[in-house]
Amino acid sequence: MKKIVTVLLVGALLIVSAVPAFATEEGKEKVKVKEQLSTEMQKIKEIREDSKAVREEMKTERSRIKELKGSFKDDEEKLAEVKEERAKLKSLKEEVKAIREEVKALKEALKIAKKNGDVEGARSILNDMATKKEAKLAKLREALEILKRIK
Repeated sequence: MKKIVTVLLVGALLIVSAVPAFATEEGKEKVKVKEQLSTEMQKIKEIREDSKAVREEMKTERSRIKELKGSFKDDEEKLAEVKEERAKLKSLKEEVKAIREEVKALKEALKIAKKNGDVEGARSILNDMATKKEAKLAKLREALEILKRIK
């Protein structure tokens, strides 16, 4: 009787010890996915910081341009160039605004994907967001270069 109980206990221990092994594999996969999502989020944060720095530099350039604006009135050729550059700047501003709207839509889709537990969808949306933010940063940098040329 004692041997039967011992065998049953050993068997139960083997079964109980096997269950966490399966759980740890699943846990490892979840951790791996979370790390990947974290990496994508970190990329987006870095791009966001770069965008902020570029926008700040653009603000200083705009204020400097306003100061110099009076000296350009005499030179019609320069004024024509400035008008062209401003037109380019306006179109870039519209493109940035469109990208911003796309990112907002992606954020909403990300919320829905997270709520539904769609990991692949969330990863894809984060990747799209990073791409859009990189495009926005490129447009902002281009606008900054235009502002620098206007001086």
